[in-house]
Amino acid sequence: MIGGEDLHIYTTHIAGWKPLGREFLVTKAQNALLFDLDGKPAYDVYYRYLKILNDEHFFFNTLEFPFFYKHNGIDILRAPVHCNEDGTLVMTSDIDENVKARLANGDPWTILDCVRRDGKKIGAFNPDIIKVFSCAARRSFWGKEEISNETLPFQSIAPTSGFYTAGEFLRTNGFVNQHNVTLVIAAMREGDGDDSHKFDMAEDAFSGQVSMINRLATFIDAATQELAQANAKLSLMAITDPLSHLFNRGEIQRCIKECIAKKIPVCLMMMDIDNFKKINDVYGHKEGDNVIIGISNVLKKLVDETGLSGIRSSDYRVMEDDDDFDETSRGLRESILTVKSPIGRWGGEEFMVLLRETPIEKALDFAEKVRKAFNEMEFEKAGHRSVSVGVVAI
Repeated sequence: MIGGEDLHIYTTHIAGWKPLGREFLVTKAQNALLFDLDGKPAYDVYYRYLKILNDEHFFFNTLEFPFFYKHNGIDILRAPVHCNEDGTLVMTSDIDENVKARLANGDPWTILDCVRRDGKKIGAFNPDIIKVFSCAARRSFWGKEEISNETLPFQSIAPTSGFYTAGEFLRTNGFVNQHNVTLVIAAMREGDGDDSHKFDMAEDAFSGQVSMINRLATFIDAATQELAQANAKLSLMAITDPLSHLFNRGEIQRCIKECIAKKIPVCLMMMDIDNFKKINDVYGHKEGDNVIIGISNVLKKLVDETGLSGIRSSDYRVMEDDDDFDETSRGLRESILTVKSPIGRWGGEEFMVLLRETPIEKALDFAEKVRKAFNEMEFEKAGHRSVSVGVVAI
């Protein structure tokens, strides 16, 4: 037994299962029953992507593929133990509604690699004893002959004991979380301990001979991320005007209709560049494009400076770099309603600004600032231009 005022405890959880493929939205769940994913019976995911039948082998065939999602800021695994005739999955523990989940893949190489990394951290803690609580699903996954591959090495650090569970509990970040398909470990010591505790796991398991399953899982994950980035870029392009990098007419119309449906008070500001056809006819369409870009930049700059926008003006830009684009555009389509003053190109030389919950006086003041700022701009060929602006409160 150990205890006293000089007791130190180190806790951690080790999964090792790797998320695989695309995300699914949990659209219906109650306690440990998972009804729908993306509005369809949850079982459909296992049949469509893995061809796992709903038969007497369902539990064993799905052990390698639990669901992976974030809960209380950490990664959680949930495994199905049974599938009802209607496609409802009975999970090992409760699963949240309206979360995004992915299938996870259990590959022995990856699992043992995770155990090795965390084992070294536990060894550095210099514990006197270790308690290991392993999920019964992991025991079924490994089989009784190989389960010691991930548990026995902890004996090299300190005397180790524990048992198999139907659910593992651990407090993390102030939340008590129930884990599944997971190792929960508590390492304890009195005082400072000594530094002789080295985690000893056979290195031949990590000699670089990555398993075929691991390679395929990595390939699928990389391909899925690339596809998600491409879809995000297409999604943003679908609502963005390519020249001005403002929202296009369809998107600004959607924003207006949404506000009206939700009875949100708004002011609409519409503007038209004066004699724009003459600019194209006399100075050419390239100069006309420069004028369009000029008024667009004025609108974005003033919306930012007056505090009318919920996002930065750079967020209206279709990013060329994939990394920058991914950071800027992720969730943009879902967060349009949080943009207080979306700007859109209504037509060729016409623009619309939707000013949510803005008094008419403030909207008129903003319109005057736009008019003056644009008039002060000087274009290389077209010189100074003017714009007609109208404001209406809804």
